[in-house]
Amino acid sequence: MRGSRLSCVLCALLSMFMVMPASVASAATDGSGGSGEVTIHYYDSAGWAKPFAYMYGDGVRSASWPGERMTDDGDGWYSVTVNAPHGLRVLFSDNGKSQHPGANQPGYEVNGESWFVGSTRYDSMPEGVKVHFYDYANWGKVRLYYYSEAARGPTWPGEAMHADGDGWYTATIFGTQPARVLFNDGGSRQTPASGQEGHLVTAEAWCRNGVWTDTRPDGVLVMFHKPSGWGSPRIYYYASDADTGPAWPGTAMKHMADDWYSYTITKYAKARVLFNDGGHQVPARSAPGYEASGVCRWDGGDWSCGDSTIDGDNDGVPDVLDMMLGGDSDTDGDGLPDAFETIRTGTDHSCADSDGDGVADGDEDPDGDGLTNLNEREIGTDPLAADTDGDGLTDGEETTRTHTDPLKSDTDGDGVDDRREIQWGTDPLVPQETFDVTAPAEDVGQGDVDVSVSVNLPASQAATLDVRRYDNPSYFPDDMPGLIGDAYEFTVDGQVGSATLHFRFDESLLSDSSFDPAICWFNEKEQRLEELDTTVTGNEATATVSHFSKYVLVNRTTFHDSFSWEDVWSDEQFNAVQTVFVIDDSGSMWSNDRGKKRLSVARDLVERFPENTRTGVVRFADGATDLTGGLTDAQTAKNALADANFCDSGGTSMYLAVQQALNMFQGDDDTTLRNIIVLSDGETSDTRLHDSVVAEASKRKVKINAVGLGGGGPGSYFERWMKVLASQTGGESYLAQDADALAGIYENIGKLIDIETDSDGDGIADWYEDHLVLFNGVSLKLDKNNPDTDGDGIPDGEEIDRLDYRYNADRTKVIVTGRLITNPILVDSDGDGIADADESDSMTDPMNPDTDGDGLNDGDEVRRNFDPTSPDPDGDGRRDDRELADDTSPYVYDKAWYEQFACFVVGALAGDFITDDDDPVTLAGQIIGGVIPTSDVRDVIANVKHGDYAFAAISAAGIVPAAGDAAKGAAKAGRFILRNIDDPAKAARLLVILEESCPSVVAKLGGSDGFVKAAASFSQTGHARLTKKEKQHLVKAVKKAGLAKHLVTSGKDLPIAATIDTGKNVWNERWLKRGDIIDECLNGHSTGRGLGRTFPVADRLENRVLVSTKSLDLDARSYQTPGRLRSRLNKYVKDLKGFEDKYLNKVDSEGHRYRKIGNVDKRLSEKDYDSK
Repeated sequence: MRGSRLSCVLCALLSMFMVMPASVASAATDGSGGSGEVTIHYYDSAGWAKPFAYMYGDGVRSASWPGERMTDDGDGWYSVTVNAPHGLRVLFSDNGKSQHPGANQPGYEVNGESWFVGSTRYDSMPEGVKVHFYDYANWGKVRLYYYSEAARGPTWPGEAMHADGDGWYTATIFGTQPARVLFNDGGSRQTPASGQEGHLVTAEAWCRNGVWTDTRPDGVLVMFHKPSGWGSPRIYYYASDADTGPAWPGTAMKHMADDWYSYTITKYAKARVLFNDGGHQVPARSAPGYEASGVCRWDGGDWSCGDSTIDGDNDGVPDVLDMMLGGDSDTDGDGLPDAFETIRTGTDHSCADSDGDGVADGDEDPDGDGLTNLNEREIGTDPLAADTDGDGLTDGEETTRTHTDPLKSDTDGDGVDDRREIQWGTDPLVPQETFDVTAPAEDVGQGDVDVSVSVNLPASQAATLDVRRYDNPSYFPDDMPGLIGDAYEFTVDGQVGSATLHFRFDESLLSDSSFDPAICWFNEKEQRLEELDTTVTGNEATATVSHFSKYVLVNRTTFHDSFSWEDVWSDEQFNAVQTVFVIDDSGSMWSNDRGKKRLSVARDLVERFPENTRTGVVRFADGATDLTGGLTDAQTAKNALADANFCDSGGTSMYLAVQQALNMFQGDDDTTLRNIIVLSDGETSDTRLHDSVVAEASKRKVKINAVGLGGGGPGSYFERWMKVLASQTGGESYLAQDADALAGIYENIGKLIDIETDSDGDGIADWYEDHLVLFNGVSLKLDKNNPDTDGDGIPDGEEIDRLDYRYNADRTKVIVTGRLITNPILVDSDGDGIADADESDSMTDPMNPDTDGDGLNDGDEVRRNFDPTSPDPDGDGRRDDRELADDTSPYVYDKAWYEQFACFVVGALAGDFITDDDDPVTLAGQIIGGVIPTSDVRDVIANVKHGDYAFAAISAAGIVPAAGDAAKGAAKAGRFILRNIDDPAKAARLLVILEESCPSVVAKLGGSDGFVKAAASFSQTGHARLTKKEKQHLVKAVKKAGLAKHLVTSGKDLPIAATIDTGKNVWNERWLKRGDIIDECLNGHSTGRGLGRTFPVADRLENRVLVSTKSLDLDARSYQTPGRLRSRLNKYVKDLKGFEDKYLNKVDSEGHRYRKIGNVDKRLSEKDYDSK
């Protein structure tokens, strides 16, 4: 019977195994993201000892109750990752004891990655408010009770808080925000006291001993150098007799290196401390403890407190690093302490000759300044920097030659640094109140001229004196006529009463008889060079000035020859031309113009007319004949001017012919130049028509240019009639003594037409487009039939500000020069890589390749998303060119590299209790110190190469974090990033460090609610102060955290319903060009003509609300500082003010431009409106 029963049981078990769903046990992993996997998250509000998850579904079931143990992700969150079948359900329990849902209830349904808080499921980590509580009274366990006006919270005593270590507990409130909170131990002890209202919490907050803060409150880091003969030291600390830490003899300190020990006090921000080993004690018995705050150290009876950079022994290594790295121990006997080798020289403290070159590390001179490492340690200078104080003199020079202080840039303290005093010939060891000096340019001897300035200045001003080359190829190109060397800029704070400029040039130039040197002031406002009263002695030109600016030396002869005096000019301007030749064909022309020169010069003039000029020809003798049938094209007009059409016979009816010519003109607008060129050699028989012809010409807005052939003089027909006719109609009159003189006259007429005609409507007359000369004598050749010669989207007339006229004494001649805004023949005038049309968006100077003078090209700064308008945006004293060379952020204040190490170590040792909310390096130390064992932190620091500010050399390979530590580190990182959302460069700086040294923390960022909120905020914040490299780190971290939905990094990320093929890859273009292409495609504008500009912002309707998501594409024009936006708006307003001028181009009787809309009493259709 027993055997039969056993057989049945075995059969039953066998059948169960045959039909049981596959176990999920083997599917559980410690991560997520694999194919077919899903992660389930659970918030433990009950304080379970061991949260488990039991899962079942279609074809899958946990092997046995209570299922899989969940991974501690920190802050009360646990997770498990399983293969994800359809219909999966989950039950949570405390290792099979308490459970959710209750017994005999179906599990919670899982649909993709899920977060559970109680019975509520979320598709993403729910937002809550974290509350932190320090167990000041040593309750041992803490519970959180919360409520709000709208809802009650959990039943008393509330939810469990989770131990963070070091006395801190954390819980998250979901769904009841804001809330009032009370803390208790699950029994009779609580705060606030019974009957009192809870503390109102609206955002993450910390409570320690009844004091609330919005950041974790400071603690105290204490370092102790164990005296000889002591055993293991302990620390006893207290705030008052009634408020103490652990009972005497206190708490054991942590051994760090050699005889150094440390302890972090988390209970107080200020305390008194005593040290003992059970037999010895400092301070002595009955004496009060040392006052402690911040970072403190005890060494041989000396007690000091300060920040993380304190250096009690003045060895150049902060105390916190001394403690970590062995202090004054010299393991290898090379004369350099271990800490000094690790931090200051980067040599191996265990090997006397690190590089194996036969020279001991102490005798090496790695910076080449003439001092050995031993010398540098003794003096206190930097062994890896040749010029420790940055005054321009090497440490060796200052120590052995000038005897100045290599640790002080201005040894005598008079305000002028040592290098300048040596250069100027003054004594750097004796302070002076005034300086009477000749100061050379910074680049003396490097160009074709040596430049200096003699001046007497008070010390405060002399310290700011600067002379350096002004490198601007737009204003002073290499081919500038007469230019000698380079232009130089002289600057000083305040005013100068008088100063003498010196320009020393190549002596060989004096052998040229035409050489006439002159120093010129560059008047930038008026854009002209103004010659100074120059004295030449030998090969040196000098001039006295009363203000500092930009000056240049020129050969006056060559410079002046680049300009020409003109006797024809006009300030009128027209966009089109209509011209009628009225030509004498009477019998007298047989003798006066037998070779028909009047016709050949007319044909030549037609050839040079502006494109699309309408031309007519009227021949007159006894009568008048229209040879062209009205206004026509150039070829028809030239055919009409053929010699065969003129026979030189008959009388003279000039006024009749002019009258017929007037009837040929078309329109009455003010934008067309209408003119008649009438040529005659004698008396006309119809002078009675003079007044009516003048009146008709005035009515039709026609100028009459009169050309007399032969005769002339007082009382002649030319003087009495032709000259008057021209004068009364606004034309010019010319007298040719013979036919050979006609060519010059017609040349001048053609020139005048060109001067008065702007064929392409760009605001520059045709003549000057062909013959434009700038203030510097450089000639530009523009395209008079193209309003935008260089195709940069800016009309030539907006790149040339205006024409300047300089007249001779009797105003009979003029020199005309163009005033440059940008170069109309170059897309990029200053060659900095930013098109002129884009420079306004960058707030950069289109005529200066380095607007802020930081040593970096504007285009390079824009491409990296540096600030091209500020040489040092973060104010750390390091220009952007140095930040780039050192691979640091121009937007994060950088401490000295060894100070950063100190901050890192303090963060690692003291954890959260030494806070520096603005320092990502300190926070990195806090996070890494919580993940990497303390014994390895020393190795981490030792592996950091000197000068590597980004900590890229940190190596934490092989170090496995304890469960939960990485998640806590991620939570800290997330809070820091959220706190600095308006300064994302700091966030990126932290991520750079963590990516290299602690990738496990970066991998857990998706579990940090602070980081989730920060990621969501990136689409709502304009990140102008963020470099391209920093952006890449942010994007990488956000995507790795599974939060890419919050980012728009290119056009591919935009939520576009429909697309249009522009025919070009617009995302590879600069931002303004990108807008032009899209504008052209959508609206049909020719590139650069449309007023529209497209911003890479996705707009979409959500519940009838327009939502805009900004892009993390840092080329986007949506990234704009207030100043950049103001600059753009000012430009747009200026464009609108000139809109009628540029596009409507009408002028009323008072000279105001306008466009009339006829039939104003009638309603305009949409079509009419659009056409207007």
